[in-house]
Amino acid sequence: MKKLLLMAGVVLCAAGAFAQNDAEITVLAEADFTTLTQGSPEEPVAFPSYGTGSFSNLYPSWYSGSVKQAGGQLLIGDGGYVRTPSKDMSAHSGVVRVRARVRMMDDYGGILRLSLGYSSSQSVTITDTDWHDVSVVMGGGSYSSYVRLEPSLSASGVLVQNMIVEQSDAFFMAPEAIQPNQADGTSFTAKWSSVKGATGYFLDVYSYNADGSKDYVINNEAIAGTVTSKQVIGLDASKKYYYVVRATNGTGVSADSNEIEVIKVIYYLGKPTDVSVTTTADSFTATWTGDPDAQSYILNLDGTRVLKAEETVALLSEDFSNITDGTLESINFIINSNLDPYTKAPGWEGAELGKAAGHMVLTPFSGEAGYLNTPVLDLSRSEGRFTVDLRAAIGAFGRYYTGTADVRLLTADGDVVETHTIDLSGDFTDYTAEFTGGLSQCRVSVLYNGDYKLFIDDMAVVQTLAAGQSVTSRILEATTEETTFSHTFTGEAFSEMTYALTVTAAAETVMGTDIVPIYSDASDVVSFTVDANVGIDGIAAGDILTRRYYNAAGIASSKPHEGLNIVETVYTDGRRTISKAIIRK
Repeated sequence: MKKLLLMAGVVLCAAGAFAQNDAEITVLAEADFTTLTQGSPEEPVAFPSYGTGSFSNLYPSWYSGSVKQAGGQLLIGDGGYVRTPSKDMSAHSGVVRVRARVRMMDDYGGILRLSLGYSSSQSVTITDTDWHDVSVVMGGGSYSSYVRLEPSLSASGVLVQNMIVEQSDAFFMAPEAIQPNQADGTSFTAKWSSVKGATGYFLDVYSYNADGSKDYVINNEAIAGTVTSKQVIGLDASKKYYYVVRATNGTGVSADSNEIEVIKVIYYLGKPTDVSVTTTADSFTATWTGDPDAQSYILNLDGTRVLKAEETVALLSEDFSNITDGTLESINFIINSNLDPYTKAPGWEGAELGKAAGHMVLTPFSGEAGYLNTPVLDLSRSEGRFTVDLRAAIGAFGRYYTGTADVRLLTADGDVVETHTIDLSGDFTDYTAEFTGGLSQCRVSVLYNGDYKLFIDDMAVVQTLAAGQSVTSRILEATTEETTFSHTFTGEAFSEMTYALTVTAAAETVMGTDIVPIYSDASDVVSFTVDANVGIDGIAAGDILTRRYYNAAGIASSKPHEGLNIVETVYTDGRRTISKAIIRK
């Protein structure tokens, strides 16, 4: 599916001419690049620096940088631009329309940026290589203004066939719709930015039907004057609503604003309670009582096993598969300090970070290094010796470079204990750093302060442990919209583990004007085991087969511990119950 991200006031068509109206249109600047006959998109030809055939000779008073002829189109390379002559754009309240026919050169597309001097700008994200007719209405024109077009986040640039700047009474800037921070499920306050010269606005509020059609609650409702908000009431709390707004000056009507999805504002989620687990010979089913505002629940299941022989184990293994947005060419930045949604184990921390599906990205900015720290680990065993395995690459916009990064051992408080610098080169490669100073409370950190970005694909902390030592690892992460979840184990060792389950409620809310996730505290830990021998033939159904007691640390015993106990009772018919008991001695 092609995805085109449009800002307010942007029209993007795959083909065809732009619709016109009867209002008089004044063309302020126009360039036709289809007359450029030399070169091709695959083998573009540079313009002469000056004189006949130079860019300034062919397009007087226009300016450019990093441009080439590409056989009937202009190729603007990465970091390049094309700029109109300075013109008087103060008429019609300084509103202009910019049109251009463009095609991105990279398979992933890129961003087209249009600027009206320093007054305003619009960006259009295109994620394909088709030709598109872009139409943008912008404000801020003065008696001496120019329009600049340039590619962004596009390694190979953009092809342009034409560029036109024009004015008319019919061109009117679209307002910017603002994410409501007053929404309770059955009502919300729609808000939008004011538009200079507007005499009124038109509001649409709707939900989507299963076939993609709109089911309008408000359709083209006129809001006179300079009012920039409207309370909408009487909504169905079970539906998802959206809205757009248009501005009018009495002569023309703007394009739609950006579409806003109305998100219920949630200030608090209660942690799931009454978590219980029942098991069979190879599975478990968890149930709990959730929060009415929760949209989903996150289950984390850890398993602890005692080693029968010396074994090299991954104490922490992360592939960042929870990161599903962003790309290697165009990352998304992480603005929330909570990294738990992006990792299997909780407790990671970092700064100057971004996301590219399946990768955590370190993005140094303004001299501040990017870093990523693991959760606190016990690496004191095996005389503190352990290994960090890292698959990573240094890159930007789909290209890869050489450089260095530091893999560090930190105390739990962040003091540096040991550092190994790794040299990275080319595409994604596996790297290893061996440490000797592991502590009982410590973190492993990756730090990058280069000129590009460090993409981390996989990261593991590995240690060789002796027989009789225990190791805990994340067995399962799952998300469900229900208040029950079942899982069937596979493999041979599942019945040798003691499991610890927590459930966390999750939802979306609004902070300021941003949609952000909100999470509850994790539920109380429920510990349990799975016995492959439960329900074997020859034992009468309904009798107690085993009973185990777990203390707060998850240690199992056939006898009660002092203090709080989680009591697991297994019956001969396969049933399993969990209860609590407090033993005082």
